[in-house]
Amino acid sequence: MKAVAERKPKGVSSLANTRFEEIYNSTKDSTLRYIASKCHSLGDIDDIYQNVYLAVLEALDRNTEPINEPEAFVIGIAKRQVWRYYSLGEKLKALISIEHEPAYSGELAAEGDLEDIVADRELIREIAGLLREKPLKTQKVIFLHYSRGLSISETAQALGMKESTVKRHIYSTLEELRRRYRIDGRRDRYE
Repeated sequence: MKAVAERKPKGVSSLANTRFEEIYNSTKDSTLRYIASKCHSLGDIDDIYQNVYLAVLEALDRNTEPINEPEAFVIGIAKRQVWRYYSLGEKLKALISIEHEPAYSGELAAEGDLEDIVADRELIREIAGLLREKPLKTQKVIFLHYSRGLSISETAQALGMKESTVKRHIYSTLEELRRRYRIDGRRDRYE
């Protein structure tokens, strides 16, 4: 998740910044769960999340009255941001994309490292393509559990599912990946 602070508007009062930090820290997890459960595309989650907290900061800067229910306040903004983000045309065009390739930095130690990096990137693309073919609910489960680190019970709560359903999505997807790939992550060409 990109830092919301990177996109804070200039000229915001220090009181608004202080209130924002308190509200952000107490609501960030529940807001992420809410947004993830409502998104049509995994690639949209980070954008909407940032838009929500920018709107929260702007609202705090305009209004100095205390916020009695911070979570309800933020979720209300999140609902509006999700609605705005998805116009009718966007809803029809929403495509699933979870292809987040790791960034490789630093110097390469040997020529073999470059081959490994290229192979790893190709494997990531291949697995991402397989995951894009899964139903949206399965993609959301995988995204929240592995990419965002939510537990099975947190994932179930965020998506309004039973824990057994979340486990089924995870385990069936992992089993399919195990059948297609060997332990070291290389494609098993002998299947």
